[in-house]
Amino acid sequence: MTLRLCVFTLMWQLHIRRVVVAALLLSLLWRVFHLTVNKQPSSLESAMRSHKKNTSRRL
Repeated sequence: MTLRLCVFTLMWQLHIRRVVVAALLLSLLWRVFHLTVNKQPSSLESAMRSHKKNTSRRL
């Protein structure tokens, strides 16, 4: 029983880590996409600002 629980917790931790990594990659791709679309030197800040606005609007 304890062994099964240990395996379950390990799998759960791996799953959470995978989801976190996927979310980070998606946010990075989103910023890069904004940078390439805007093509401005200060576009990173504006992209982050617009991203925050979009997330707050969704919530």
